[in-house]
Amino acid sequence: MFSNTFNRLQVDIDCIWKFQHYSLVCYHLTRPCLPPPFIFITHIWRGTLYFFSHYVQSKWFKLRYIKYKNKEKFSIVIDIRLIRNIEAIEDALGNEVYYFVSKVDRKQSDHQMDFDEEKISSPQEIVLNKIKTLEYQQDDMFEYLECLMNGIRKIGGDDIEMPKRSRRDSELFCIHVGNRDSRERAGSLYHHFHGKRNSTTFDTTSESLPIKRPRLPPVSYPTLMKLLDKSPEEILTGMLDPNFQLNKFLNDKRMQERDDWVSSMTILLEKMTQCTESRERITMILEQLPNTLYLEGVYNKIRKLDPTTNQFNFKLIELFLKISNTLLAMIPHSADGFTKIFDRIELQFTKNKFESREFEDAKEILDQVLERVKDIEKVYTTNKITTMQNDIGQPPNDYRQLHIVPDLMELLSEQRQYLRKNIVDGVYENAEQYLDIHFRLLREDFIGPLRDGIQQHLFKVKSKNYNVRIYENVQSLGSRLTPRNGIVYDLRLDAKLASRIRWANSRRLIYGNLLLLTFDNFHSCVFVTVEDRSQLERNYTISVKTLEDFDNSKENQINLDKIAASCPLTMIETMTYFEAYRPVLNALQMIPSDHQFPLAPFLLKLSNVMIPPDYIKPTTTYDFTPLLVDPNLPINYKQTHQVEKKYRTVPVLEKDQWPTSEQLHLNPKQYEALILALTNKVALIQGPPGTGKTYLGVRITEMLLHNRSVWRRFDEQSTPILMICHTNHALDQFLELIVNRLNISHGIIRVGSRCQNSSIQQFSLKNARQRARENRSLPKDILHQKWDKLAEKVAIEEVLKSKQNEMEKSRNTILSLSFFTQYPIIDQTHLSSLLAAYDGDTGDIALLQWLGFYSDFERIPDHFIHRERDVLPMETNDTMKEMQEDEFNEEDEEEERRRHDDDIDLEEYAPTPGNLMDRRVSSTVEINSGRERQTVQNQENHYHRFIRYITESPTTLNDETVKRINGNIWQLHMEERYDLYRYWLLKYRQYLQNSLDNQSREYNQTVSTLTEYRQEEDYHLLKNSIIVAMTTTCAAKYHNVLEKLRSKIVIVEEAAATFEAHIITALSTKCEHLILIGDHVQLKPNPSVYRLAVKYQIDVSLFERLIKNKFPNVQLNIQHRMRPEIARLMKYFYDDLEDHVNVESERAPVRGIDSNLFFINHNHMEANVDDGRSYRNEFEAKYVIELAQYLIKQGYNPQQITVLTMYLGQRQFIAKLAKQRALLYGVRIMITDNYQGEENDIIILSLVRNNPEKNIGFLKTHNRICVALSRARCGLFVIGNMTLLAEVDDMWKQIVASVSKTNNLGNGLSLSCRQHWRNKFIADKPESFAQRPEGGCRQTCDARLPCGHRCERMCHNYDFEHKDVVCHKQCPERLSCGHPCKKRCHIETPNRHNQCSVFVDKKIPECGHKIRIECYRTPTTSDCKKSPLRRLDCGHDAEVPCRIISSPSQLKRFFCPELCGKMLACEHKCIGKCGNCRAGKLHMACGEKCERQLICSHACKAPCAMNCPPCSRLCETRCAHSRCIGICGELCPPQCRCCDKSRVQEILFGTEEEPDARFVFLPDCGHIIEVTSLDQWIKDFENNPNNKTAIRFPECPRCRQRIYQCTRYMSILNRVHESISQVKRKILGNKSQEEMDNRRTQLIAEYEKIKRNLQKINLVQSIKDLFSELYKENRFFSDDMFNLMTNILTFLNEIDAVLIDGRKKLKESMFEDLVNDPLRHIMKYLSEPRRNRNFAEQQLNDIQSEFKRIRRVIHIEGLVSTLKQTLKEDEKECIDSMQHLTKKSGPFTDEDRQKFDDLVRKFEQIHHLPGLGITDSERINIVRALNISKGHWFICPNGHPYVITECGGASQESQCPDCGEQIGGQNHHLLESNHHFGLMDGSQHAAWSNEANLN
Repeated sequence: MFSNTFNRLQVDIDCIWKFQHYSLVCYHLTRPCLPPPFIFITHIWRGTLYFFSHYVQSKWFKLRYIKYKNKEKFSIVIDIRLIRNIEAIEDALGNEVYYFVSKVDRKQSDHQMDFDEEKISSPQEIVLNKIKTLEYQQDDMFEYLECLMNGIRKIGGDDIEMPKRSRRDSELFCIHVGNRDSRERAGSLYHHFHGKRNSTTFDTTSESLPIKRPRLPPVSYPTLMKLLDKSPEEILTGMLDPNFQLNKFLNDKRMQERDDWVSSMTILLEKMTQCTESRERITMILEQLPNTLYLEGVYNKIRKLDPTTNQFNFKLIELFLKISNTLLAMIPHSADGFTKIFDRIELQFTKNKFESREFEDAKEILDQVLERVKDIEKVYTTNKITTMQNDIGQPPNDYRQLHIVPDLMELLSEQRQYLRKNIVDGVYENAEQYLDIHFRLLREDFIGPLRDGIQQHLFKVKSKNYNVRIYENVQSLGSRLTPRNGIVYDLRLDAKLASRIRWANSRRLIYGNLLLLTFDNFHSCVFVTVEDRSQLERNYTISVKTLEDFDNSKENQINLDKIAASCPLTMIETMTYFEAYRPVLNALQMIPSDHQFPLAPFLLKLSNVMIPPDYIKPTTTYDFTPLLVDPNLPINYKQTHQVEKKYRTVPVLEKDQWPTSEQLHLNPKQYEALILALTNKVALIQGPPGTGKTYLGVRITEMLLHNRSVWRRFDEQSTPILMICHTNHALDQFLELIVNRLNISHGIIRVGSRCQNSSIQQFSLKNARQRARENRSLPKDILHQKWDKLAEKVAIEEVLKSKQNEMEKSRNTILSLSFFTQYPIIDQTHLSSLLAAYDGDTGDIALLQWLGFYSDFERIPDHFIHRERDVLPMETNDTMKEMQEDEFNEEDEEEERRRHDDDIDLEEYAPTPGNLMDRRVSSTVEINSGRERQTVQNQENHYHRFIRYITESPTTLNDETVKRINGNIWQLHMEERYDLYRYWLLKYRQYLQNSLDNQSREYNQTVSTLTEYRQEEDYHLLKNSIIVAMTTTCAAKYHNVLEKLRSKIVIVEEAAATFEAHIITALSTKCEHLILIGDHVQLKPNPSVYRLAVKYQIDVSLFERLIKNKFPNVQLNIQHRMRPEIARLMKYFYDDLEDHVNVESERAPVRGIDSNLFFINHNHMEANVDDGRSYRNEFEAKYVIELAQYLIKQGYNPQQITVLTMYLGQRQFIAKLAKQRALLYGVRIMITDNYQGEENDIIILSLVRNNPEKNIGFLKTHNRICVALSRARCGLFVIGNMTLLAEVDDMWKQIVASVSKTNNLGNGLSLSCRQHWRNKFIADKPESFAQRPEGGCRQTCDARLPCGHRCERMCHNYDFEHKDVVCHKQCPERLSCGHPCKKRCHIETPNRHNQCSVFVDKKIPECGHKIRIECYRTPTTSDCKKSPLRRLDCGHDAEVPCRIISSPSQLKRFFCPELCGKMLACEHKCIGKCGNCRAGKLHMACGEKCERQLICSHACKAPCAMNCPPCSRLCETRCAHSRCIGICGELCPPQCRCCDKSRVQEILFGTEEEPDARFVFLPDCGHIIEVTSLDQWIKDFENNPNNKTAIRFPECPRCRQRIYQCTRYMSILNRVHESISQVKRKILGNKSQEEMDNRRTQLIAEYEKIKRNLQKINLVQSIKDLFSELYKENRFFSDDMFNLMTNILTFLNEIDAVLIDGRKKLKESMFEDLVNDPLRHIMKYLSEPRRNRNFAEQQLNDIQSEFKRIRRVIHIEGLVSTLKQTLKEDEKECIDSMQHLTKKSGPFTDEDRQKFDDLVRKFEQIHHLPGLGITDSERINIVRALNISKGHWFICPNGHPYVITECGGASQESQCPDCGEQIGGQNHHLLESNHHFGLMDGSQHAAWSNEANLN
């Protein structure tokens, strides 16, 4: 039995290493240990209890069963830690083992730990370590079992045997996890780390032996525990005892693997070192420590986080460091074994984001240890010049061959990074070493955070990841073409995360950020950069671009083109800005390391020989004119006569001949710096705060420009001065001073597109390009080459766009079936099934209806809408935290500007027609709905989301599962149909993508070539300038251009804050003169990895390195910024800084505060922000806010005040408080690091830090202290715990002591009042400022105003002269009306009263109504509020306001509120108001549902105003063949003539009762009809004349059900089917794509023509939006939509023509009322949204009727205006009738039109001469005016009259001025086409005629 138990236990233990079945172990250990018979009885008893307790439900049995179940025969206590450990191992290694095992063949194992990076163990090592841990735990179990067996043996007898243990090979596991090589590596690794000891197991194959109590191991944990409570002396004695076996303890594998063993041994060793009097004995123990497993255990332990505090075990680290400190003091030669542990501790400390007392204590001891290590290294180092890293050997590879972006293996590799220190105290061996060191350090500064962040993510470390941002479930939407960036890929973020972030203010995913994408947990990946984030807020989408050197052919690199939208991606965003590193690293790889390296003797060998630039010869002279002119005035270089002649040609190297410093307007140090800068190849100018280093830089630039003939000789290549700065702000500031000083208008080019200075923008490179294009000054060969490439690019774009348009369409629409059938995508069986029910119809309709698409939104599946509603995430508390973390700060603006330094000219990349940027969703399914606008919008949103749901969700099908789908796909559920469609879509996209790959590569190559041509153009622009200015990042991007530019002179501003690598990339090989201006005492370069600054000194700039090596330099020493008391603080940073004489006289003291410098001391505690990443102090923040507001009340502008703080958390908190104070708008709140180089009148500095641990963080950095205390000109107010700062830091101690002596330190500011100066007040808390509400004191001002009254305000320090105070005393006099004057005192009009504004009751004279109105006003009807009833022109009575009644024109336009109620053409009543319908002239669209019967017999559900759309229901007009599965023939009626006699013989036609009657069964309704009668019925139906025009199916004579299926009448039914198909094709548009494109092109041309020709109309936006759809290539158009656009264009032409005609013929007022106003309503009518449906018939008729009416209004009103004489009664009657017809209410019907035209003809008969068109009086007046005899009037062929003078005979021919026809004649003979016109003068014949001759 026991053997069987242990056999099972053996099997289960073998499964433990698989991390799956540890529970079986517990089960076997708790089994009852009884002989077999008893076990059998036990099982029977247990089964009995189970049966009665569970099935009989006996309470007694149930209690017994529970008791038995919980009963243990032998209680065995399993170590709970063992079970938890096994559980933890199983959970933790589930994914970890899979990940590492899968990479076992790709990774190299290296037992040498990386001292700089955290170790990533090999897969074998990880698994074997875990297995060994389990083996030890297994040993403990067996030991316990052996004890148990001994007890059982005593009870049961000696015959019980114990199975024997056997040894198991530790390499057993390796057999399962790799090939032979990997197994060998794993085995060697195991033996290396763990020795030769094998684990013990039970061997069940060997014979059983009698149990013998094993000897307990001599090394055990209790032995250590016994010593812990003893004194140090006792511990020392015990550890030296031979029986203790210290060496075995130190090398026991449990020391390496068990944390409790490591902790206990560390405590013992630390206590032991306290025996200071036993040094020799301590040494005996310490010398055993090197190269032990204990040190390996410490090395592993220090990287682990304490699970309770989630921090490092600082206490353990502190104890170990104390041990190490003692060891290094006693036996320093043993330091080698400890250095890797020290390195790891230092690394962990740099990553630590939490500050605590334990951390500070451990950090302090670590500093001591590292200092001791450094001293030891100095002793044993033989070569001081080379750094410690040089001992690690030569570089493993050529840095020029390294990729800027690391590959995946580098990010996951456990290999240590090869890094060497920046050599600060010495020289470099050569340029190769120099470039290698800086390249690797800068690259590590970029890669380090990314690598750490990925590893933290992989190992699932619970603490917050500060190195990267992680986005899960990112979706790839494929590629597209953009005008600027070429081919980009769109990525959509997970909505649940993205919706929580306020993207407009977020620093996430901004342009240029580097992203890493993976879908398989970093087995493969791809790097991309952010190109466009404009769609983030709208749909959580960003556009990214792959890197140029990306090779998707590599196995571990992802090809985004082949990633389906259904594949979820993990996206990693690095916190370090990629674009700040990439160009610099690229440039470093291109810099030559040979003799061409720029300025090598100075930069590499630190030569301090003062050598002039090569362009300066011994005879070179300079003209000092620029410096001898007044520096405050712009220079005019032509006025050289103002300067002494000797100073125009000064030998530059002969300094004794230079003008004096006074003559040059410079102080001695500036003069010295000028000499240094102009006469040395490399010049360093250190400028402490306010000493004018920028000013001096401008003067140096002046001198160089004025003497540019020296360094820019005519026989050499033209080259400019290169000017670079670290930030855009400093660069623009420097350039602005140069421009203003030199009054330059050209010759400067500012490279970079992020210039914010308006005075510098004119010098931008973009403007220079534009000028060059206008002047055609660029080389023609370059332009031609670029144009050729542009043409090539456009050609490739066309191919790409056509394919990508199809890809885009597949995402936004339901594709036409033809897209799938052009490739072998749809199974032929499925295609036949899809089209079977649509014989004769297009497959598109079949596909749409198969997917459930209908014309109305009601048919969208409800489950989809509900799903959509559930998607939207709710805001959580984390959301606001996320927003605060990512909110853009003011200091981020500079960083954002630096990210956009590319000067890309978009004109070169102008979008071609059909730009893919427009990504609006369009669909072939048109929307038909007549609901209210909001409802339609909501439903439209559902519709578009429905499409996205279908097209973007992943498919679950593959090729195999699709083959198993039933042939009839109409039987699939809707979700299954969607899934099948997605499968088709996936295959279609794959075909498309394969065709895109080659074109994409060719396109990218073309774009890269174009970029090179653009840089070539830029070179030709830059070389002709005199100054080229750019940031350091931009200089690296333009490295190739700068190398060709060959700038001899480079001036670097902010040199001390710039990485050395950035500066070296800006230098060309021809650089001869380098001027560095900066101050290393202020801020230094700021790396991303703090460890690189601490250990590798990457933060030491070139400027600081040269100064540290005693390179010649000049430090300016006279400051012009700070008041003397503020400047005194600088003595702790600079030795000889002096004040200029003007700083006290020109810097006014701060108003309202007794001190211009004050330190406010307090003891209020700080608070953690963002999990300890930053800090804030609420007391300081509130105090700062109140102080700033108080200062503004002293009369200061907000722009004169700046609030500085060291911490981002404090800045954000202060900014949040400031937003609540309107007075503080304009006050800058900045981080100190971002304020270097700037200054302000008043600085308020918040120091933040105050904690029990006395940790002051950034405040220990002296550079930051210097910057913070040197920004103020007039006032500096610092708030913080000065006591703590003085206690912790020596620098602060000196500063605090200094301000304390001068009484500038206290618990609060002393506030003063200018007027009541004795009222002093100490503001020691924020609430104190409330005692000074207006900035003065609490007394009233009482000062006399100019008007003589006293000031009523509280005492105020602003506007002390009361120039802006307005007196509000009320006038005491009464007005003439008796009311008191309410005017306030005002000195400008002291004796003039305001009009009385008291409200009184008055009566309106015109209407008699009463109104309450101001006393001074006389009421009119326009003020009346009454609305009496009035009869309107439309005939309705309505309440009309009096003000409208009094104005006939307004009354005429008054809106009638009555319902129209007229019957429309559709036979529905109009639901509009009478005013809306223009009294029936222009009816509103019918709002009823159509309900007309469609050709398919279904009722139309669309609004009546729309044309009936195609029916959305499943088509029922199918012939029998489409349903019948058998032979074609008549169906047998189911009724029996005998059994169903009553039903069969039911009388309908009378022939049913005949015995031989035969019946036809109608399947549609189920009735049976006698055949002869039915034949006659069908014949009558067919011959019915009404059915000749209407398409109808025959009907059942009994129930009127339409007959769709009946073989007997199939010919008739087929004809109806064909007619219906023809109508369908007409409705849906049966035109080819070419015809549709031609129609669209024609409409576009007409639209453009109308836009050009319209004179009186401005198109409204809705019409523009409608026609803009024509320009979208993927937009689907129906005939109905084309007809709508055609009608609108026709109406627009008509409106414009009518307006022109009316304007000519009518007066302005008449035109406005009768023409313009009704046309305005028609225009409004046209602009209403119509859902892309044409006008209804009623609407078309109404619009056309209005046009006819308005045309006739113009005619009649124009006629009336020309009639000057008095009309006769019948003429007046005619006119009145015509006016009545055109002005009456209601529509202008055809009958009205006919009446009007008849009246026109009648009037012409009455008033006009026939054919003449003028009145009789006008005719007489014309004849009299000509004064000629009768017979001289004639008419042309078209009836136009003309006169022939003299004798009246025609003597010449001419042309009619009206129509152009020939008139007159020759030789007194009239043309035959002309005739005499006697009606004009009453003559009977012409004056020259036979009749006249007879007379």
